[in-house]
Amino acid sequence: MAAATRRPRRLAVAWLAIVLLASVVDPSGVLPAQGANGSAGGGLAIGLDTWLHLGAYSVLAWLLAAAFDASGPRRGAALLAVVVAFAVGVGVEIIQAPIAARTASIADAVANAVGAVVGVAARTAWERVVGASPSEG
Repeated sequence: MAAATRRPRRLAVAWLAIVLLASVVDPSGVLPAQGANGSAGGGLAIGLDTWLHLGAYSVLAWLLAAAFDASGPRRGAALLAVVVAFAVGVGVEIIQAPIAARTASIADAVANAVGAVVGVAARTAWERVVGASPSEG
């Protein structure tokens, strides 16, 4: 396996480990207190935790697409990246259910899925604009 193939896979696995670790840590030590609607500012604003979900799963899906792209067709890699990132997001929500400092949330799972789609769409747009895969140096 060439180094160019291993690098995206290693990055995807490393980011997946970070996402999983962050998913079991007590968020009260790192996030501001949030209101009943999930936002720190009130109203209809999207809460910081939702932005973190979107960002984390966007990066995860981008890296997964790069890893899968190294071993298969691009369209299939993009779809597989979204499916795997979504499955990870659902799995994380299930894991969080019994943890006292965490809560399982359908809204978080949806934010994870949206983030995954955004990440793959951003990577696809990047490839169209630049003309090459972002992992191709």
